[in-house]
Amino acid sequence: MKGSQAPTWVPHPVLYPELHCKPPNVKGWGDMGKPLADMNDADKLALAAEYATASRTSDADALRALCAGGALTWHNFDELEVTTDQTVRTVAWLHRAVPDLAWVDVALKATSDGWVSQTILTGTAPGGPLRAHSCVVVTLDPDGLVARTDEYLDPAQTSVLRG
Repeated sequence: MKGSQAPTWVPHPVLYPELHCKPPNVKGWGDMGKPLADMNDADKLALAAEYATASRTSDADALRALCAGGALTWHNFDELEVTTDQTVRTVAWLHRAVPDLAWVDVALKATSDGWVSQTILTGTAPGGPLRAHSCVVVTLDPDGLVARTDEYLDPAQTSVLRG
């Protein structure tokens, strides 16, 4: 963000007791080569924290590093699948459109092949205050990288983004 410091995501100690400190640096997570079969819930939640940090700071390189080649994001509101590059562009646009964009963590749960995250997106959008509930279901590939993200949100709550 030009002229301001983007907030760093730090896990809430009550919501994420498994993560006692700031998550590890995302740079090189994919290079660690920890396959999904060897990941425990704490590993998945640490990866979820990295993914959240990359999104919340609009770190395109980090988002790409966390995603497998061919990773897709699906949206419930338009039923489209988009590529990682399209997702990165959308995240960057969102940060430009809502300069004070923030996420309120509601829940985070590891699953057998990834995690589920519930958040509330807040900020001042072009059309007024933004408050949008989001649920994201993330599936990892066998290498432990994000293969698919299914995003659920109410488009009525995001209508303020259009001004």
